[in-house]
Amino acid sequence: MEGAYSVKYEYFTRRFVSARCLSQSRLCAKSSAEMGINMKKNELTWAAMLAEAVGLVSALIYLGLQIYYGMAYGADIFDIVMNVAAMLLVYAGLTLLCVYPERVNGLTREVCSGAVRKYTIRMVRTAKLIFVEGLLFTSICDVMRKQLKPGYSLIVVVLIVAVALYYEYRIIRIIRGQNKK
Repeated sequence: MEGAYSVKYEYFTRRFVSARCLSQSRLCAKSSAEMGINMKKNELTWAAMLAEAVGLVSALIYLGLQIYYGMAYGADIFDIVMNVAAMLLVYAGLTLLCVYPERVNGLTREVCSGAVRKYTIRMVRTAKLIFVEGLLFTSICDVMRKQLKPGYSLIVVVLIVAVALYYEYRIIRIIRGQNKK
């Protein structure tokens, strides 16, 4: 028993010492704050939390309306499942982009910090809210048996593109200003 303990102790001691001596190990790596990277995850203001809550509640209502529409009007189950799956995938993708905003513009973490990070997250959240609210509106109209005009989807897409262009313009101005310094 005592021999097994000493072998185990010796094994872990050797692993720790060898890991401590490696220059690239986690034990010797600098923290993100030491490298000058601002990685705050508590970027939710009350307005951002409200927008996220409205978007989430709208998505849940949309799911419920899709199920109701399928049951009440005998819609094809495959169409409903595809509508719900598409909404969930886009919502999940946009939520992941809020967590990793540097992926939106293909920037490094060093560049995607401060105001650039803030505007990128705002852009993704706003696009997500417009997307979910647009789907919810169409679902409400479907349940009420109201016919939408053919240009409605185009309006939603134009709104999302306008939001993206506005925030991208601001992000590009910030990055160009940082490069001049």
